[in-house]
Amino acid sequence: MSVSACGRGRGRRCRRWAGRTPRAARRSRPGGGCARGLVTPVLRAVGDKPIGAVSAEVRGLVRQADEGSLSQRDLEGGSITVTNLGMYGVDEFAAVINPPHSMILAVGAVRPTPVVRESEVVAASVLALVVSVDHRAVDGALAAQWLDALVDAVTHPYRLLV
Repeated sequence: MSVSACGRGRGRRCRRWAGRTPRAARRSRPGGGCARGLVTPVLRAVGDKPIGAVSAEVRGLVRQADEGSLSQRDLEGGSITVTNLGMYGVDEFAAVINPPHSMILAVGAVRPTPVVRESEVVAASVLALVVSVDHRAVDGALAAQWLDALVDAVTHPYRLLV
């Protein structure tokens, strides 16, 4: 999954705020709570890495956050924050954008839910994703395209491996 996929090769990028000016950015932040409070280290060039490398990098940043050994560079330059309260049983929530970022993705809990497939009601694992966007920096239609690409990646995870 590439959280840096805004614009998807169309020359449009997500922006983050630098003072009063939006700046192009292609980075994301996986928010993480630790004994020292919430920290949001930045993952860089996510779209250029295999999913295993991204996962290893996240684990390393979580370890560094727990140890208090993140550098200032580890915390600067993000454009999108990902926050997860699903691990605490929260189904859905609206997250507040962390300046200077322009977007935040709220991830809820996965729940078994009845859905209709081919005229039959079946149980499916359903996950709520809520994106909050600063429309001064990111067009809402672009954010919708990004969320659509994310849903497609989550729905078809095997595509991430090819």
